Amino acid sequence: YNYNEKIKYMLKDQNGSKYIQKKIEEKSPEFLHKLYEQIKNNLYDIITDQYGNYVVQYCINVCDYEINKIISTSSLVLLENIISTGVKDKSIKWINLILHKEK
Repeated sequence: YNYNEKIKYMLKDQNGSKYIQKKIEEKSPEFLHKLYEQIKNNLYDIITDQYGNYVVQYCINVCDYEINKIISTSSLVLLENIISTGVKDKSIKWINLILHKEK
């Protein structure tokens, strides 16, 4: 596997998702870019996975504006028929915060 493929599989593994959350804290631009690409390209698959869902929620809490904007708006579109998920709830909260700041 190449590095991008490893990230994709780690997102769906309990230990892998914990490792990725620790890597997010390091704020390495290279890693965050690769992670963002995996999330963007596989968003539905990741947010419907029990471990991937936690990573996306974590990203919404700690990542920068542009990443959150894409994740949050895309998540809401994908999840409009799902009653409640952590990603959906955090996305709505984040979007509301941004809209409140823009006023």
